[in-house]
Amino acid sequence: MFTPNLNVLFEFGYFYGYFGKQKVAMLKYGDFYLPSDLGGYIHINGSRFFKRSAAVQVGKRTRTEFDRWVAQL
Repeated sequence: MFTPNLNVLFEFGYFYGYFGKQKVAMLKYGDFYLPSDLGGYIHINGSRFFKRSAAVQVGKRTRTEFDRWVAQL
């Protein structure tokens, strides 16, 4: 199981603080450790075919969940 880059999580906090909870989402690809204090944030599940360090086309599942989240804004 992977651990997300801590710098990315730190920067996520800046976005969250500036734009607010409803306008920031975390795109979650694959299986990785997510600290429990980030459990309350909006998550969009990415493709199941994600491979770390590989270019993968955005899948139907990701696009559908993203579109659903944007429509709520």
